[in-house]
Amino acid sequence: MHAQIKASPDDTAENIQRILNALSAAEINIQAIAPDLDPPHVRVLVSHDDLNGAMAALSSEGLSPEIKSALVSPVASISVTESSGTP
Repeated sequence: MHAQIKASPDDTAENIQRILNALSAAEINIQAIAPDLDPPHVRVLVSHDDLNGAMAALSSEGLSPEIKSALVSPVASISVTESSGTP
């Protein structure tokens, strides 16, 4: 299980750097980090086991972390049927 954490007091580049610094100092393994679809927010993916430590590290850095679901539901489903081979 993983957790996504959203944090964003500065511009996107500064947010990424602050998150990297805070989690690195706390020895938290970052599995993924990327800008959020709502700039300047940043999403960072950490192991569920590291969630409390990551939240504490980001809070102590002055960030306001929020936990977001790491599960994505499909937007649309695609049905595949067998073709006869002729167009």
